[in-house]
Amino acid sequence: VIIFLSMDFWTVKNITGRLLAGLRWWNYVDDTGESHWIFEAKKGVQKNAISALESNIFWLSLIFTVLLWIIFTITTLFSPTYILITGVALVLNIANLYGFIRCKFGSNEKLSDVAGSYIRGQMFKTVLSNVSGGSGQQQSTTTSSSGQQQSPQNETMLRP
Repeated sequence: VIIFLSMDFWTVKNITGRLLAGLRWWNYVDDTGESHWIFEAKKGVQKNAISALESNIFWLSLIFTVLLWIIFTITTLFSPTYILITGVALVLNIANLYGFIRCKFGSNEKLSDVAGSYIRGQMFKTVLSNVSGGSGQQQSTTTSSSGQQQSPQNETMLRP
């Protein structure tokens, strides 16, 4: 069973993540003995080749398997016959989830920083919409022949 779990870990990490989500990660040890973690995500034109549906299925299955192994591990606490197997499966699936999250959100940023910047961005949008009229809807703009954006009020002044 442990061999099948390690095969699943390797397949998700090296094949499924790259094909379905455009993400991959690995670790190597250099000559001095230091461990280096590499996290990659497809960008630009290559990123557009990834199907959003397939990527969503990948992420849902990745999260679902972690939750499933958590449930299995909790149930084996009452009868510890398979605690080693569920523990190994849980660790391998959490490692995959962590690695792919680091690929998706950037390897140099802490996840708390990503969440904080998202919340700050949402708060800024809310404040901006309240200041600009409170309706929460964006006003449409048009571009004049000189390339400058005009609001709808100015557009009527430019037309005969």
